[in-house]
Amino acid sequence: MLGDFINRCLLLFFGYAYPAFECFKSAEKNKINMEEVIFWCQYWIIVALITVFERFGDFFLSWLPFYGEAKLGFFIWLWYPKTKGTCFMYNNFLKPYVAKHETEIDRKLQEVRARVWDFTIYYWQNCAKLGQSTIFQVLEQLATQSVRFGNATATKQTQKKTGSSVPVAPPPPESPSARRSGSGRWTPRAASRLNRESGAADSPRFQRQLTGEMMDGDNDELQQAKMRLRRSTPIS
Repeated sequence: MLGDFINRCLLLFFGYAYPAFECFKSAEKNKINMEEVIFWCQYWIIVALITVFERFGDFFLSWLPFYGEAKLGFFIWLWYPKTKGTCFMYNNFLKPYVAKHETEIDRKLQEVRARVWDFTIYYWQNCAKLGQSTIFQVLEQLATQSVRFGNATATKQTQKKTGSSVPVAPPPPESPSARRSGSGRWTPRAASRLNRESGAADSPRFQRQLTGEMMDGDNDELQQAKMRLRRSTPIS
């Protein structure tokens, strides 16, 4: 484990950091040496291809003994001044192959670019629609919750003002039978109260009914007085 970590650190330094610094010095010289610039361009082209293929190749080749050490040695061999393996790899393998299939490679790259662009637009539109619908749902839920909260607050304030949590129902209207006096006869006070409450004092039917009941009540009292008088009179 420690050896693999050390190997990765050495690969980052000798394969990327040191060549990048040398390339920087070549590009920033007062008198630019085109051979050095071309050499480092070729080196970075090869390193880029190796980095692409090693993402898949490491899965199948990393189990080999001394695989990391071999990779480190290959990177050093590419830029080392006495070996300059970059020129050998570029001129003998990479350049002939790319020059032969350059048109086909360009066509494949354009197709891949168009597919990636269409794929990106398609999923961007779907994500935008999904996000829009989600935002509308959230806003609708917030509006509903705010309305409920406002109604509950208004109800609580009303209950605090009235001093009762249960609304009081109005008293039921009093029936005509409850307005009678204890003797079962309509009294003038009850009649006038009934007239004021019902607003039907001018109705002829009501006047006839009220007069008939009062006359019946007077006849009852007259009959009772006659009976008392007969009982009190002695028989001669």
